Amino acid sequence: MTDDQDLQLDSLSYTPLTMKHMAEKGTTFANHFVTTALCCPSRVSLLTGRQAHNTNVTDVNPPWGGYPKFIEQGFNENYLPVWLQQAGYDTYYTGKLMNAHSLEYYNRPHAAGFNGSDFVLDLYTYDYLNATYQRNHNHPVSYL
Repeated sequence: MTDDQDLQLDSLSYTPLTMKHMAEKGTTFANHFVTTALCCPSRVSLLTGRQAHNTNVTDVNPPWGGYPKFIEQGFNENYLPVWLQQAGYDTYYTGKLMNAHSLEYYNRPHAAGFNGSDFVLDLYTYDYLNATYQRNHNHPVSYL
């Protein structure tokens, strides 16, 4: 899963390995539609297979959205990466998981279902000169 790809800005030209290992082998989506065109509700729908009115994740920030709401709804043990691992796949995540996956909440609890992870945490998600990453279950590290 990738996010914020832009046809006009030719975003895919900056992801040659994604293109090589996915698109060139036939995994493309010419038309992809979402029932809720809002970041967190849409992401949770993709990860759970449920529409936003069934996940109750209806906003991008708490109390109605974000990582705390995802956890509160009980999805951490029952979503796509967990199912993939149960089927024998290795899973890895890099980047922003969802809003409010932050210094305060990254380990309350840790996101389940990943053999490895490099999460960029809020409040530093879009601060490219001071990104704060949290690898696997290690403490977050800020890169100035």
